[in-house]
Amino acid sequence: MPARCSFALILWRTKPRCRVTETTPSPGAGASLINKGASTLMELHYFEDFPPGYRYQTPARTVFEADIVNFVAISGLYEDLFCNIEWINNESPIKGGRYAPIALLWAFAQGLTTRTGLYEKTFVAILGVDAMRITQPCLVGDTMHVEVTVKEARVTSRGDRGVLNSRFDLVNQRGETFMHYDMQQMVLCRP
Repeated sequence: MPARCSFALILWRTKPRCRVTETTPSPGAGASLINKGASTLMELHYFEDFPPGYRYQTPARTVFEADIVNFVAISGLYEDLFCNIEWINNESPIKGGRYAPIALLWAFAQGLTTRTGLYEKTFVAILGVDAMRITQPCLVGDTMHVEVTVKEARVTSRGDRGVLNSRFDLVNQRGETFMHYDMQQMVLCRP
C-alpha cells in the first residue's frame, strides 16, 4: 500500500501594521484599525496622504530555504547559484550560504509593503522601477524589512489619481541595506 500524505492548509489573517519612522504627517489623520471578528477593516489611504518626505517601515520576514526552492521551481531559475549546494559551498564567489534570487527579494518587498495596508483599495499600478542596486547578498536565514520614503508626488492630468516616486530600501537584521530602488506607483486621489 503506497504511503499517503495529507496536507492541512491553515489560514490566518494578520492585522496590517505600519510604523512611521519619523515625524511626518500620518495618513488619514487617525488611520484607525477596527477589529470585527476574523476580518480587519482599515481606513483607506489616498494619494494626498503620502506627501514628499513621508516614511514608513514594513513588518519583517525571514528568507527560508523553502522560499528559494519554490521560487526557483516556479521561475525556472535553475542556476548553480540557487540550486547546487556543492557548487555554492566550494566554487561560488559568494560565501556564507544559499543566495536568494533578486527577483524573489523584490517580490518579498512588494508583499511586505502590501502588509502595511497603506495601499489597500487605492493602489492602481506600478509604473516603473529605476536605479535598482544590490549592495550585498541576502542569504537563507536573513530577516528583511523595507523602509520606504516618498521622494516626489504629482497628480496626473486626469486629476483623479497621483503618482508617487518612492525610494525602497531593503534592510537586513543587522541594519544593512542590501538592495534599493526607486519605484513609481499610481494611487487614487481622495474622492
